[in-house]
Amino acid sequence: MIRPAGRPLRRATALLLMVLVWETASRLGWVNPFYVPAPSAVASVLATLVAGGELWPHLQATLVAAFAGLAGGLLIGIALGFTAALVPLAAELLEPIMMLLNAIPRVILAPLFVIWLGIDLASKVALALILVVMAFALLLFAAAERLERRLLRWRQE
Repeated sequence: MIRPAGRPLRRATALLLMVLVWETASRLGWVNPFYVPAPSAVASVLATLVAGGELWPHLQATLVAAFAGLAGGLLIGIALGFTAALVPLAAELLEPIMMLLNAIPRVILAPLFVIWLGIDLASKVALALILVVMAFALLLFAAAERLERRLLRWRQE
């Protein structure tokens, strides 16, 4: 696909304009700085946290939780998806559970995991894990079902 030459410049200009409006609204008092601090204040605090070394332990904890949830979610999601696709009985048992879990809004899961598992790393890993499991299990189940039907049609022709 060929991109128009001015697209990156237009996007950068729109982003700069948005930041300028945000900064102006903050400085003029149009927005509450407690809820929407000025971009300059955010940048200042970020620079202080990076320079003081306070950001890195929190960043590490976030990355550990995200990658642990991703790795576990991929393994479980792939296993569930392929099992449901290849074993009809497993599909009958797993599909209603997967649909029910998929219907739950993700925003609701975070506080529930904090209540059940505490504020530590476990709740964050569990949230990442369930998000990835549901996405991959449903995706692989649907893809394997369609693939199998296409192969069966091809064999019959």
